[in-house]
Amino acid sequence: SIAYRPGQPEVGIPLMTNALHRLEGHDDAFLNGPLALGARRELAMMYRNTGKLGEAIGLMEDNLPLTIRTYGRTNAFTGIHMRDLAGMRRMAGRLDESVELYLEAIPILRHTLTTNHPHTIQAINDLGGAYAQSEDWQAAIPLLREATNGWWRQLGEEHSNTRHAMSHLAESLHQVGHQHEEEAQWLEAADRFGEAFELLRILGRGRRGEAIHLSVSQAGALGRQAGSEAYRNALAQLNALADSLAGEGRRHLAGETATLCHRLLASGHDEGAEPLARLSLRLRRRTMPGDWRTFNAECLVGRALLGLDEYAESERLLEPVSYT
Repeated sequence: SIAYRPGQPEVGIPLMTNALHRLEGHDDAFLNGPLALGARRELAMMYRNTGKLGEAIGLMEDNLPLTIRTYGRTNAFTGIHMRDLAGMRRMAGRLDESVELYLEAIPILRHTLTTNHPHTIQAINDLGGAYAQSEDWQAAIPLLREATNGWWRQLGEEHSNTRHAMSHLAESLHQVGHQHEEEAQWLEAADRFGEAFELLRILGRGRRGEAIHLSVSQAGALGRQAGSEAYRNALAQLNALADSLAGEGRRHLAGETATLCHRLLASGHDEGAEPLARLSLRLRRRTMPGDWRTFNAECLVGRALLGLDEYAESERLLEPVSYT
């Protein structure tokens, strides 16, 4: 109790080390007892918090077989010890070993503490993070989704644990959406982008740029099926987002939609490109009326209309225009 001083690990380390030497000087009952096992774990945490990750991992790895021998392999304390060691291995970049230990710890914690216990939720969250760190986004998503829901139930929407899990889940969904795009799985991509957008909308302030990108990406994935209800809904969401923005936000959205229009036009999806080109033009006329980028947006609309055989309006937009 004296040795463990939260926020002062540099003070606690020598005291805890001294306490451990005294405990280990007794018989096996002390060496493998709860007090010594707990002291070693706390000392390892102090090492970790002062950047001495090698010492922390070594101590935890030595302590794990003693913990299993004392408590059994399926005890909650053993599961917590495994989770903490897995986290240190993850910090050290030993991801495969980290994942292996998380996969052993989580069923133990689910069984002994229940799925809704904070120790269990943290382990699930950390395993999802380890998969994301190794760019196995598909494996990360269900775990991060479970962790987000668990923290939300236990701690509420505004708690940092909930928001961190939500942010990591949004990033994983975003990455999987791009994977689906590369494989031309447009509906799957749109679903992932849409879910990520909703998470960023909840996270709110400070994530506007990412939210814009995801909303445009969702519309782009659905632009290959321009007549679908899903595409109409995506356009409605995009227009509502445009109406909520001002200044730099509108310019950012105009740029994202223009880039997407070029991609859709290049792939022959003129019908999907046309409403996005019009949105880009509307935003640029509001925010930069005399700029060359506004002229470019007019050309995009004209190009899309040309592909749809709307020659009269297309000709008017594609006529040379001089700006002062």
